[in-house]
Amino acid sequence: MARYCGIRTPGPILAIAEQWKQKCLLDGGSIFTDQSIWTPENVAHLETYFVNNLDYGEGNFLTKLESQLTEAPAAAKLLCAEMMWVMLLCLSNMLLMKKS
Repeated sequence: MARYCGIRTPGPILAIAEQWKQKCLLDGGSIFTDQSIWTPENVAHLETYFVNNLDYGEGNFLTKLESQLTEAPAAAKLLCAEMMWVMLLCLSNMLLMKKS
């Protein structure tokens, strides 16, 4: 994995990523809570309520996601939140939208 980030120091991000790996992936825990949420059961719930429950209607991603996960167990919703958090952890090219 590349560690060069231009003028940014990746140390803090890599440290939290290592903590996430140990606590969540290896131990099945959670960054956000003391619950054990990284389980096959919760992944199966996300597959049922999100992957296999596509929403082709109007709305943005978060609105549709909220609708899709309405009936999902709370632990599966928390797992989804952590998955999104880890996906956004290393983004370096996000900027605020500017007025044209």
